[in-house]
Amino acid sequence: MGPSLPGALAEALEDLGLTDGLTPGNIALRLGMGGVTAWLYAASRRRLGPTPFTAFRIGLAVWFVAYAPPIWALGGRGVVSGGALTMLAAWGLVETTLAAIVGGAVHRRLRRRTAYY
Repeated sequence: MGPSLPGALAEALEDLGLTDGLTPGNIALRLGMGGVTAWLYAASRRRLGPTPFTAFRIGLAVWFVAYAPPIWALGGRGVVSGGALTMLAAWGLVETTLAAIVGGAVHRRLRRRTAYY
């Protein structure tokens, strides 16, 4: 039986001389992407409507721009394949859509509390 998906991914990253991804820079990058995602939702609410579905669509768009190309590049070069590639794609999709939905909910709540909006 082969190695588990996280082990296979860790081995692939180690072969490239990379860390496991839990670095301060990676965490800061993901927090920044979450902020940009929430900002995109706030900027598009008037045109698309202030609904969770709008937040989902924004998260999906962020996934296609920020996550899909690197994942496809890793798969195309044979660095990651099969189940690990599917796991990366699914995790990124869940991460970006949930970040957009939560960011949208926070934005709606803060908007109700401020008088200048």
